[in-house]
Amino acid sequence: MKDQHHNVVIIGTSPLAITEAVWQKSKGKSVVNIDDKAVAGGAWTNIKHDGIPAVEIGCHIWEVEKSATDFLKAFYDLNLVQFKPQPRILKKGSSIPYGWKLNLSTLKYVLKRSLRFEFKRMKAGLATPEFSFSIVPRKYLYPKGGANELHAQVMNKIESEKLDLSLNTELKHVKLTESGIDLKLKNGDQSTCDKLILTSLSSIETIEFEDGSSISPETKQVDYIHVHLLLETSIPKAFSYERWMDDEYIHRVSDMTSQVSDELESNQKLLCVGIHAKKYHASSHETLLEAIIERMKNRKLIEGKAKLVQHGFNVFPSYYNSAAKLTEIEARSNGKISVLRSTSFTYSFFNHADRFAELVNIS
Repeated sequence: MKDQHHNVVIIGTSPLAITEAVWQKSKGKSVVNIDDKAVAGGAWTNIKHDGIPAVEIGCHIWEVEKSATDFLKAFYDLNLVQFKPQPRILKKGSSIPYGWKLNLSTLKYVLKRSLRFEFKRMKAGLATPEFSFSIVPRKYLYPKGGANELHAQVMNKIESEKLDLSLNTELKHVKLTESGIDLKLKNGDQSTCDKLILTSLSSIETIEFEDGSSISPETKQVDYIHVHLLLETSIPKAFSYERWMDDEYIHRVSDMTSQVSDELESNQKLLCVGIHAKKYHASSHETLLEAIIERMKNRKLIEGKAKLVQHGFNVFPSYYNSAAKLTEIEARSNGKISVLRSTSFTYSFFNHADRFAELVNIS
C-alpha cells in the first residue's frame, strides 16, 4: 500500500474487521484492511500439524447473544449447531453450565453499583449482554465445521466483495494532520487515509495528534498456547468444551473431533487443550504431554489406555490495548480514529448491530 490513499484503513482482518470493511465499502468508501500476518482471519484461522487434519488454532466459544448470532449466520452463511453436550466450568470436582458464570458476574456488578448508588450506570450495564441472569442454562452455538468453516466463509466474503487487503503489513506510526492521517509502516513505506479504524488488538507504536502531542498505546502481548492431540481412544464422559478453574497446566479443553470427523479413523479423537503460559514456558513438551494426558485420564475425558498418535503445539500472540487509552485516542482524534471493541466475539458484533443489520435481511 505504498504511497496510496484510502478513505478508510482498517487494522486487522478478523471477521469483525472484514464485516466493517464491507459496511464501509457499502457507503462508497475506498477501504483497505492491513494485517501483520500472512493469512487473513485473525484468531479465526486454522493450523496444520504434521499428521493432524487442519483445525482451528485453539479452543473457542461464542457467548450467547441472539442478534449477533443471527447476523453471523446470515452474513457468513454459517451452519450453526448447538454444542453437545453444552459447555461446562469445572472446579474442585464440581461442574456448572458455562453460562452460569454470567450469573455470578452480574450479581457482583449489581452489588457493586448498588453500594455506590450508581443506579443509572447499573441500568445501562444491564442493558448489554455482558450482564444477565438465567436459571435455565443458555444454549451455546458454534459453526459445525469450527473455525475452518468460519475462516472459509470470511475468505469467500473477501473475494465476493472484492476487498482490498495488505497482508504482512505492520503499522508503526500514525500522524493526524489537518487534511487526514499519515501512516508510516514498519518497512518504511508511507500512505494516507481519511479515517483509521483500530480494534482492541491493534498494535501501533505511536499516534501523533495535530497539536504535536502523541500517545503510545499501552499494548500488552498475551500468548494463547494450545496443543492438539490426535488420540486412539473413546470418550468415557462426553464433553464439548470445558473451562478448568483449578488446574496448574490446563485452563480449557475442546473436543474438535466432529469438525474433522471425515478425516479421522473411527477410533480416533482430536482434542485441543489450552495451556497456562507459565507452565508452558517452564516445562519441556514431553513433561507437558505427560501431565496433560494424565489429567485428562483422571477426569475421564479419555480412556486409561488411550494412545497418543500425533500432537502439535502452537503459540498465537494477541495484543491488547488499554481501554482507557483507546477511548482517549478516539476523543482526541476529532473523529478521524475509531475503535472496534473486540474483547468478545459475539458481543463485538452486538455493539455494531444497528449498522451491520443493513448488510443482511433477517426476518
